[in-house]
Amino acid sequence: MRATIYAGIARLDDEIFTPGVAPSPRALARGDAPFATELARRVLDICVDLYGSKTIYDVNPLEQLVRDLVGLSVHLSTSRAMWARVGQLVLDEHSENREEP
Repeated sequence: MRATIYAGIARLDDEIFTPGVAPSPRALARGDAPFATELARRVLDICVDLYGSKTIYDVNPLEQLVRDLVGLSVHLSTSRAMWARVGQLVLDEHSENREEP
């Protein structure tokens, strides 16, 4: 997940800091962020299932991770709702790149 985010940020940096080039809508959508967040949620869900009910206590470090990840997951750039935007951009690019018969 970390590598996915870093690679996405590097691509975005390349586009943003290239003189005279505007970032593409796909780069601005940052499809890597919701993907990495979704993977982290799945991994954390498994960890919570394995660790058990002790997770719910404030003194438990895993509880802090659960709260942080839930908070991050609803952030605009990492929310599940971003999947629709990223998917629409990919479909639009595919339609634009399709050759007419």
